[in-house]
Amino acid sequence: MPPLPLWFETACLLISIFCFKYIRDKPLIWFIPFLSLMVVVEFAGWYMRTIAHVHNTWMYNISIPIEYIFYTFIFYKSYHNPVFRKISEVLLYAIPIAALLNILFIQGLFNFNTIILSAGSCIMVFLCCLYFIDLFKRDTEFVLLKEPMFWITTALLFFNLGGLSYSLFFSYLLNHGHDAQAKLFSSIVDVLVYVLYTMISIALLCTRKTFRKT
Repeated sequence: MPPLPLWFETACLLISIFCFKYIRDKPLIWFIPFLSLMVVVEFAGWYMRTIAHVHNTWMYNISIPIEYIFYTFIFYKSYHNPVFRKISEVLLYAIPIAALLNILFIQGLFNFNTIILSAGSCIMVFLCCLYFIDLFKRDTEFVLLKEPMFWITTALLFFNLGGLSYSLFFSYLLNHGHDAQAKLFSSIVDVLVYVLYTMISIALLCTRKTFRKT
């Protein structure tokens, strides 16, 4: 049976579909195809690892940069500050180029791309900080807990700070046999996935409540 984190992702996808009419004219509409892709990747990865017993690292070396590109795009669409928008626009080009170069010349397709994982996490933390600066400098009044992007940004901040604390030492731990089967890594990621997709689900449901009151 697929592990619990997969069901959290699937539930988040279903919530995004349920909220379709509230997000169809907003950047959050892109969560539907994105979450669909992530659910397919995770189910395929689970199947390849536990049933087919074949190598699946290559698939995550492709899907992880896509995640970073997607969230960078969401920030790009959400920033009010033109400088922050420009920074995120540059990163939209830089991330896929860096990922491709890493696959072609550095870590390859079949070794887990820890460089991109660490660099991407740092970028996400940076973009989250920019969003909070952008949010609290707005002149208009707003209810913080009803802001969908507040929940998404908080989720990404927790997720990437938690993952970064491990991924920075991922290669060392594996090479020295401290986490040979990556069980510690998987446990950390599982908890972070619960937090990430729970908060994204709350963000999507916030759009529904906001829509009803307008």
